[in-house]
Amino acid sequence: MSAQRLYHNMPYSVVAFVALVPVAAVWVFLIGGGIWRAGGVFEYPLDDVYIHLAMAEQIARGGYGVNANEVASAASSPLYPFLLAPFAQESIGWMMPFALNLVAMICAVLVWALICWRALPEDNGGRAWVLIGAGLAPAGLNLAGATMTAMEHTPHIAATLMIVAGLQKWVQGRGVSWMLVAGILLAPALRLEGLALAVAAAVVSGVERPKLGAILGAAALLPIAAFMVFLSGLGLEPLPSSVVSKLSDGISPSGGALAQFFGGVTQNLNQTGGLFLAVLSGLLLLSARGVSGRMRGAVLAISAAGFAHLVLGRIGWMDRYEAYALLMLAAGLIMAGQWRVPSVAVIAACSGLLLWQQKDFIDNPRAIHLQHTQMARFAQDFATTPVAVNDLGRVAWGNNNYVLDLWGLANAQAREMRLSQPQDGWAGELVRAQNVPLVMVYDHWIDEGLGPDWTRLGALRMQNPSGFLGGAEVQFYAADPAFMTSLTAALRLWEKGLPRDAVFEFAEEGV
Repeated sequence: MSAQRLYHNMPYSVVAFVALVPVAAVWVFLIGGGIWRAGGVFEYPLDDVYIHLAMAEQIARGGYGVNANEVASAASSPLYPFLLAPFAQESIGWMMPFALNLVAMICAVLVWALICWRALPEDNGGRAWVLIGAGLAPAGLNLAGATMTAMEHTPHIAATLMIVAGLQKWVQGRGVSWMLVAGILLAPALRLEGLALAVAAAVVSGVERPKLGAILGAAALLPIAAFMVFLSGLGLEPLPSSVVSKLSDGISPSGGALAQFFGGVTQNLNQTGGLFLAVLSGLLLLSARGVSGRMRGAVLAISAAGFAHLVLGRIGWMDRYEAYALLMLAAGLIMAGQWRVPSVAVIAACSGLLLWQQKDFIDNPRAIHLQHTQMARFAQDFATTPVAVNDLGRVAWGNNNYVLDLWGLANAQAREMRLSQPQDGWAGELVRAQNVPLVMVYDHWIDEGLGPDWTRLGALRMQNPSGFLGGAEVQFYAADPAFMTSLTAALRLWEKGLPRDAVFEFAEEGV
């Protein structure tokens, strides 16, 4: 049966509708539920999006980092802060991540629907299973949740699915599509993990047409190479500090490369998303036995990219890191058409369990509003001094004063000190060196690194804590005794405007 005839057995619009409605419903629930839980206030569900916004501000001013006149690679995405930069100094700038992600989600669903539409079999039973997968996967495999985070993950999902759709067209003997080329260019530029599928697609196409494979491989590597040259030209490490930091978190610096490798894989497999990633990657690999030619190459490329993320990538943080890989693997299974019922059943099971986890995401905007937004309000509107934090984004965005990142996403020295078995009081040394009088941190993130000469001002506490945060309590310190009186007076004024369920208890009150 010809591809043309197969495609038009059912209108594409039907498949697109089936794919779009469930994920749109989940997205509306997440956004609406988040606003409701935050007391009628729109807030992003993670602090990280504000790192991108802070970076975009400095890019718009001709810099690169989160502080004026200090370069730093705080954002893990090479491209995303630059997409936000044209709007960074406009009043609508803070909503651009929301708008960009909504558009990217719609694009991702439309490309996903195209993959499913092309894969529709002739028999009604087979079509029904494909349509079930078409509706369940985007909704259940966290496309809406990734969109809610308003970071680069949803555009990356769209670019990844473009590569799969391009491979599908190539498998059917219809040449190299613009989607394949665009996806190969965009996926690594949005997330470094995108390099795995982009290179794998280039290798597969290069088996038959070496020149084409070389061109596509160069297109995949070009954005990363250009970004590394850009960072090196600024005097920074070739990889973003945030990437280096997150790859090292939770892994012993003294265990060696092999221990770090297995430690990362073990961490990922201990997460629900990591387990599902392994299952779908393995199932797709097995399905390669039932296909041949170009289809086998495409299936192996997608499966290899899935395993690559399991080994080298991260899992979790609102399940946003692995969402692209899960949808990529689901698309590969739909495209391959092998073991259709078991494949869709596994996709449905993964989708259902991850969909259940998404219900908790609505608590995150409230958590950010009660904690990070109030910290930013104090630092920017009341203290108006340089500040040190270990959760960077919201405090840094829109802040004209210096922000010292003790976790190290925007400060390589802090990152190196934190990860290299530092001596007691290491954070105090950094704070003194930068003449920062105010510190707002999660104590347990720094532990013995707290400055011994800091004077505790009090703690910002969230009542009825819920949501994804580093902790329900943030400690405030005066690092310079000369600022004790002024900071305490500023805190007295600031606490009057705290929203319900955000409470500040002063140190002298026995906290």
